[in-house]
Amino acid sequence: YDFSLTRAGGDLHTRYGLLTRVATTIPVRRIQRLTIRQGPLHRLLERCSMRVETAGGRPGSQQNKREREWLAPLVHEREVGGLAREVLPELDLAALEWKRPHPRAFRRAVKPGMAVALIFTFALTGVLGWWSLAFMPLLVAWAIVSARMHVKNLGWASTEHVVAFRSGWICRTVTVAPVAKIQAVAQLESPFDRRTMM
Repeated sequence: YDFSLTRAGGDLHTRYGLLTRVATTIPVRRIQRLTIRQGPLHRLLERCSMRVETAGGRPGSQQNKREREWLAPLVHEREVGGLAREVLPELDLAALEWKRPHPRAFRRAVKPGMAVALIFTFALTGVLGWWSLAFMPLLVAWAIVSARMHVKNLGWASTEHVVAFRSGWICRTVTVAPVAKIQAVAQLESPFDRRTMM
């Protein structure tokens, strides 16, 4: 309610709230990540929500504690690029060249969904008997569609100044981090990943 965002020098100031008023100061120099999220209703209304993640210590807190703050709870799609440049001047969302996943990513992504569909179907046999097999085609179809859409909307991009990652198809998320502020890089491989070298 009554959200406002203003800038004074190197700080962003937000104010919002109906009964409890919240006022926040976000130092632009400490922003480590920008997240843009768009759910189904957002897309219908051509809107997005934007958050930033900062690092810094408060008195009595651990150093480098991460804090997530609203940059805009609701903003029109056409204003996202300009607002993003306010916090990351080197970012041009429209110019990002998104890279697609490996061609075999769908095969990798569909396997867990198929396994869940089979396990769920056979678990239902204890309740519904063999009638539960009627649900199997629906669950398998959902696993295939979900995996295909997940892979279709998955991607990453990098420039000299930023790295970006996008994911999700029901709720879409784009995450951007300045290269100069990345503190750690981790790699996670499941047994499936190692088996298929992906």
